[in-house]
Amino acid sequence: MRSATQAGDEYVKPSILVEKQQEEEKAKEKPPIEGRRVCPACGGTSFNTEEDKSQVLFQQAGIKIHAKKYICRNCGTEA
Repeated sequence: MRSATQAGDEYVKPSILVEKQQEEEKAKEKPPIEGRRVCPACGGTSFNTEEDKSQVLFQQAGIKIHAKKYICRNCGTEA
């Protein structure tokens, strides 16, 4: 015999309920945004990295190692 949901007589498959519970657990498991880079303009958290040619960190055997700069993928602001 099929059981009805609390909202009414509509039957909801157990697999759908399990999927909803798994999605809720995944949302809880995500680490907080604290400590991650956040774009000051749009609040985005995804960035492209490029070499910052204006800042040389060190030079070894004729090879220059440059600093990185992070550019927001959403708005293009340098963070």
